Amino acid sequence: MVFVAAALVVLFVLLQGAFAEPGMQFAIYPYGILALVLVFRASPASRFPLAALLGLVADLFSAGRFGAFSLAFALSYFPAQLVSKYLSAEYSFSRFIITFVFVFSVQLFCFLIGDTSASLRMFPAFFPFIIYTALANGLLALALWPLFSWILTSPGKKLRMTWAD
Repeated sequence: MVFVAAALVVLFVLLQGAFAEPGMQFAIYPYGILALVLVFRASPASRFPLAALLGLVADLFSAGRFGAFSLAFALSYFPAQLVSKYLSAEYSFSRFIITFVFVFSVQLFCFLIGDTSASLRMFPAFFPFIIYTALANGLLALALWPLFSWILTSPGKKLRMTWAD
């Protein structure tokens, strides 16, 4: 399972970098959803370091300030974990909300600490793109979260994609 997870991480980071354009404000972010699935499948004691490590992997393939994704993933884990205390990650609506909160937080922290060309005066213009990105990735998580969970489980288990999943 570790090799499958590592292969998925590298694949999605490379795909994310291949399809992203410089200065791209709106992004479908499957790597963030994969990172969430991996973090929530880990034991509670190892979730925070795993989030930081997955952010560091994203840093290795990004062109921004080194360490920005690592810090953003680590800091964004806490709001997502807080939401998951009240909403179980077993249900689709909960996955949408958890992914929305995580991607929103990552985008916000990356804007504040990782984007060297942006100033705080640009934030009002950038904020709608953060919301759109979080909404789009929340919707994408409805399909990708069960798929990633299925890939990371035992090979004999069947894929179930229902609204009550």
